[in-house]
Amino acid sequence: MLFENKVVYSFGVDNPPVETIEAGETIIIEVKDIFNNQMSKTNQIEEINFDKTNPVTGPFYIHQALPQTMLKVNILHISLDDKGIGVVVEGLGVLGSKVHKSEVYRYSINGENTKMGNLAISLNPFLSIIGVAPRSSIKNIACAIPQSHGGKMDCPHVTEGATVYLPIFNKGGYLALGGLKARQGLGQLAGSGIECSGEIKIKVDVINSFYLNMPIVKKSGMISFLYSDQSLELAIERATNEVTSFLMDSFKISFNEAYHLTSVIGNLEIFQLVNPNITVGISFPERLFSDLGYF
Repeated sequence: MLFENKVVYSFGVDNPPVETIEAGETIIIEVKDIFNNQMSKTNQIEEINFDKTNPVTGPFYIHQALPQTMLKVNILHISLDDKGIGVVVEGLGVLGSKVHKSEVYRYSINGENTKMGNLAISLNPFLSIIGVAPRSSIKNIACAIPQSHGGKMDCPHVTEGATVYLPIFNKGGYLALGGLKARQGLGQLAGSGIECSGEIKIKVDVINSFYLNMPIVKKSGMISFLYSDQSLELAIERATNEVTSFLMDSFKISFNEAYHLTSVIGNLEIFQLVNPNITVGISFPERLFSDLGYF
């Protein structure tokens, strides 16, 4: 199952499911790059239809998915197409005001490396957009906007072998995903990674051993708690508050103890600074939670 061209541009229950799947099922999905493959025909980013960018494949209705449970998505395999695209755009990124002419960079994707001119760049393929339908009180949310449902979080940890946990707000979940990248640095300072189309293989499960109103990524022995908000300061403050409460409830410790723990072994990461909401993460060693059976 590839679900070619079964794309939407927002997360929400108003999008009819392309397929109903069972918890525990494995599926293969074709995804388009964030430009919806429009850049294959032009070097002028101003010529593309921005209303048709950031497509996600789906949504998928999961039979056993119920509100107040967590959707578990294992990223089993990522296969990139042989071409990637990066851009520098006027006004985009932390130095966007200094960009006087937009430029497009084209990459040949082959093996574990690519090149920008003579500069070798190692690849780290990952999924930049993944999410479920937001709570029923909220209308559809554009894919570019990350919130508690997921969205365009641009987290480079969502690679092959990673597991993503998403809070379920609606029966069926309405999972959708896209935005493959061959490489992107933390922060995405200039606003673009190496954007690619390709295929992904995922396994979907539903768990009820815990619930948290924010996405979580497990990768390489680390658990990252993701939070997105309108400013960097708010994202950091609210992420810390949510994680502190989670530690208090999980380990039955005081606020001061949990808050101190975020400082002692928690690591703050900035995943992207360029989307309508900024995404940060606080990560902990997976072994901290080993006795809880959550992950």
